[in-house]
Amino acid sequence: RQLKTSGCRSKTGLSDHPGFGAPCRSPIVRDIGAARAKVRPRNMNKCRVVSDLVCPWCYIGKRRLEAALRELPPGTEVAVSWHPFQLNPGMPPQGMDRSEYRLRKFGDPERCRAMDARLAEVGNSVGIEFRFDLQPTSPNTFDAHRVVWLAGRLRVQDAVMEALFHGYFHEGVNFSERAQLVEVAVSAGLEAARVQRL
Repeated sequence: RQLKTSGCRSKTGLSDHPGFGAPCRSPIVRDIGAARAKVRPRNMNKCRVVSDLVCPWCYIGKRRLEAALRELPPGTEVAVSWHPFQLNPGMPPQGMDRSEYRLRKFGDPERCRAMDARLAEVGNSVGIEFRFDLQPTSPNTFDAHRVVWLAGRLRVQDAVMEALFHGYFHEGVNFSERAQLVEVAVSAGLEAARVQRL
């Protein structure tokens, strides 16, 4: 998981100018300076999250991020955007049997069970009930990330991310099955026709 944050930048660009803050006789620049003061409040923040939709720790991280944002001072605004990362870029388009994939990756069934138990414990602490028993397939997430990109363009990205995480980890939705992916996207507010055109 990656989390990138950036602070507020003035739209005028004058904050980086070496002479900014010095006395100025120009009313135009004084007006720009006044505008800069208005657009500079500390509540202008951006948070870029890079994650994969089949990453359980990313889902846990989303809950922890939401909890952290609730602790910010009143009036603080943070624009969160989600960006793609594939844990398994070589996954076949149709996905793989989850048990087989994990045995290839981790090698030991006992280790896999221990990992699931740990995830279940941590998930419960943030209100997530992982249903690994409903996940027969480890899907390819390429198309799911395209849906997230579209959701970002339409300003419904957080709702779509939540629906996709919930669909996969709670309901066993297979992102490699296009019909299932479209159904989840539509439930979060996207139009079926737009998703199908991706």
